[in-house]
Amino acid sequence: MRLKHIGALSLGAVLLASCAGLGRMANKANTVQYKVTPSPVAQKGDLVPVEIKGRFPAKYFDKKTSVELTPVLVYGTSEKAFETSTFQGEDFAGNNTVINYEQGGAFTITGNVPFEQAMEVADLKVRIKGTRGTKTKVFPLLKIADGTSTTQQLIASDEQFILAEDRFERITKHQQRAILNFLVNSAAVRNSELKDEDVVALNAFAKEVAANEAAEITSVVIEAYASPEGEIRRNEKLADQRAKSSASRVVKRAFGKAKLSVEDDKYNFIPKGEDWLGFKEMMQASSISDKELILRILSMYTDLNKREKEIRNLAATYTEISEKILPELRRSQITINYQIVGKSDAEILDLAQNNSLELNVEELLYAATLTDDAAQQLDFFQKAEKQFGDDERASNNIGMLLYAQGDVAGARAQFEKSLAIKESKEAQNNLAILNRQAGNTAEALSLYRKAMGAGEAVKYNTGIAEIQNGEYGKAVANLSGSASANEALALTLNGDDNGAKAILDAGNFDADANALYLTAVVEARLNNGAAAVEALVKAIKLDGSLAEKAKKDVEFNKIAYLPAFKAL
Repeated sequence: MRLKHIGALSLGAVLLASCAGLGRMANKANTVQYKVTPSPVAQKGDLVPVEIKGRFPAKYFDKKTSVELTPVLVYGTSEKAFETSTFQGEDFAGNNTVINYEQGGAFTITGNVPFEQAMEVADLKVRIKGTRGTKTKVFPLLKIADGTSTTQQLIASDEQFILAEDRFERITKHQQRAILNFLVNSAAVRNSELKDEDVVALNAFAKEVAANEAAEITSVVIEAYASPEGEIRRNEKLADQRAKSSASRVVKRAFGKAKLSVEDDKYNFIPKGEDWLGFKEMMQASSISDKELILRILSMYTDLNKREKEIRNLAATYTEISEKILPELRRSQITINYQIVGKSDAEILDLAQNNSLELNVEELLYAATLTDDAAQQLDFFQKAEKQFGDDERASNNIGMLLYAQGDVAGARAQFEKSLAIKESKEAQNNLAILNRQAGNTAEALSLYRKAMGAGEAVKYNTGIAEIQNGEYGKAVANLSGSASANEALALTLNGDDNGAKAILDAGNFDADANALYLTAVVEARLNNGAAAVEALVKAIKLDGSLAEKAKKDVEFNKIAYLPAFKAL
């Protein structure tokens, strides 16, 4: 009986010790240190991430005990638990992080939970469950931070759409070309040359210009050459003669027949002399087996007359040189530069309104820039879309106008239609805006990447999407220099409250309730209570709903005691 009694006492002592270890730790749970980043916890993208750096104090953690520590975001009647971390004393059998009894120990917990709008009013707490032997004990919930800042949601939806521009040019520049070939040592234009296709086309061109009041010859350039096997001075003179004979025998004759008057000062005669470069290019393209060696030897001659003599010798040896290369170099190149003056603005606008079939796609798209009437612009773009269904620009521009009217679904359909015709950067940017505003940030960012290169608008819009995605550093880079409320928002979310304040102070945001509310947040973060309340008062005058938002916004916890804040 005595042995049994002693055994019972020993068992009781063990149980008491076990309970005492857990009970003591539970009672002193508030001595565990926690530093939460960020504090208050905040929405970042679609998540609420936290980092908790903590420390168990010395002589706190029972050697035979383990604890499961779970951060919990509590909001209303709901809660979201972060991942559990487990710690154990020195004599506990397990593979978890060991905490020394005498010294205590530090720990770091990181994690996130999906954000819900109801988390706007929340507390971050820690739930601890201790285990010692066969006994477990749940410690009291301990609040360690406020939650949840939704300042990220102060994004201004001021993305920049991109219009697909017309390529209308009132004055378009054109050229008509012809080449005349000559016999060796001759500047006479042969009758056979007058029958070539390019000369026949030049004659027809002259008649067309004469009949078109909108067409005007601006210059006639005649470059003439000689083949490089003759004497230099003779070749220079021959080139000059060929240029002039080409003008008189071909160009002026064509203009005369068409009764087209072109002033003499529009003629530019450019005698080029012998065409050594042309000779080298044609030799390189020839089938002559020794062409590389021949060109290397010819290039060694500094005396041009000797080089010409060698070319003559080669021509006597190689029929390809004499029959194909040299004849092609004895030529004049005729280039007639002319311009066509298009319709006036008044003519284009009238036709767009009354007979759009008379306009090409560039003129019809340009017509939309000649009026400020959105209904008329829409009409012009719709006509362009119907008449030129293979051009993506009109569909994109219709989407912009529909969005401005509040028809988001119609705008989306138009941007998608435009992209189905051709994947333009303009439509990619514009569709990305709608995706971002609908909450589809990943798709928006994918489209913005494709649209890069379409201008600063894409960069700015990308920055907005990056704020929504929680990529604040990237957002700061893309919004830099915009001096916008969104740049200020990105800066404060990225930890630069003073940079955000500088932008908000310098800008003219007095009519922007959202920007004024952001100003209040920044001032509160900088502990400028009076300035924060002043900005809030202005914001609430513009948008009364912000008063209720401010009262539950954890950003203002530091200034909630101020009478002026309580009076909001």
